[in-house]
Amino acid sequence: MSRSLAAILSFAAVAAVTSVASATVTSSAAIYEVFGSVSVAPTSTATFNIGGRNSGLIGPSVPPEFDQFVVTGDFSLAGTLRINLFNDFVPVLGDSFTLVHALGDVTFSGKFTAPALAGGLSWQVSVGSGGMFGAEGSTLVASVVPAPGAVALLAVGGLVSGGRRRR
Repeated sequence: MSRSLAAILSFAAVAAVTSVASATVTSSAAIYEVFGSVSVAPTSTATFNIGGRNSGLIGPSVPPEFDQFVVTGDFSLAGTLRINLFNDFVPVLGDSFTLVHALGDVTFSGKFTAPALAGGLSWQVSVGSGGMFGAEGSTLVASVVPAPGAVALLAVGGLVSGGRRRR
């Protein structure tokens, strides 16, 4: 399901988006197509809803379960990137959500906020290269990874249990 950017922004100049005051959708997920570039100001927040693992990009009969921007230009987020979980969805280790697909450059220099994850897991946000369907471009991805402290505890636990001698 694709919806226009006008559905989530509070200004009328959607055709020539250069600045975003707020990008928030509640209790649903969608693919937002922008023909141009998007710039989210340092004082603004872009909220991405995640309610499952399906991108919705595999066909019109499969709705997306997390928000995504598909941008023909650049995507710059200097404000806050916020993740909102819905549908009682609980991400697990290895889950990865491509939030932005841009034919141009993606930059993220803002803050990140998301619900805490249980079981020694945390969120990681990264900017990568590679566009959709083999096209050149960039991506902004939120992934579920082991929390830094959890990795250290696992390593120490392995050393302690490996150091025991059997009699």
